[in-house]
Amino acid sequence: MSSIRYQEPKTITKIPQELWNIIANSLPAFDARNAAQALGFELQPEQDKQSQLWNAIFRDNTWITEATIKFGLNPVLIGRDLHSIDTLKARVLYLILVAGDPTCDIQFELFLESLRPHKFHHDTMEVDFESGITLNVANVYQATTYPNPGNVSIMPQRLFSKMQDRLQTAYIYWQDSEPMLRMLGHDSMVGNGEEASKLQLVLNLCGLTLSRNGRPIQYDFDEKHQGGRLTALEQQLA
Repeated sequence: MSSIRYQEPKTITKIPQELWNIIANSLPAFDARNAAQALGFELQPEQDKQSQLWNAIFRDNTWITEATIKFGLNPVLIGRDLHSIDTLKARVLYLILVAGDPTCDIQFELFLESLRPHKFHHDTMEVDFESGITLNVANVYQATTYPNPGNVSIMPQRLFSKMQDRLQTAYIYWQDSEPMLRMLGHDSMVGNGEEASKLQLVLNLCGLTLSRNGRPIQYDFDEKHQGGRLTALEQQLA
């Protein structure tokens, strides 16, 4: 009778951290964090920040996978308070989520189910999280409900902060060739036909030029539409 001999499992050679960084950059935020934990790698600071920000909003990737894979969308978080999410200071943190193309049905109920514990306010199109974050989700709601660009009800002063008398805000995409939290300065903002150097210039309308995968993407916010609501339109620039 032959005996079965025990063999030690072969050791899997760990890939270099440099190669892992390249792989992680190509993965969505949740996938990069899960893979890093499973394989014993560390995320770069920019990758970790991206994962942390999206993890503060979503408890799983059910909806965002549907939005990105089925509809080809690439959601973006915009707000002056993005830098404060890791510290969660006493003040309210206000962000806006723009899904991208607002003309497809991306299942708003599934979206709400994918969020962390929250309370949704239909009248303001805002989600209040237990963490203290308030997220404007009007663009996502309109994408589900109406076959036209999504209206974003938000006062401009909640979107911008001032640094040395200049307006600024921050943004981060779900997927980007260089995942990182980016600052947006006044030179990338337009209000009332000129560079948005003052808050008064963006009270009725403003345009923001963001960068995604090395290409400029323009978002226009217009307060005059829908009785005081801001309309977020995404336009890829040449």
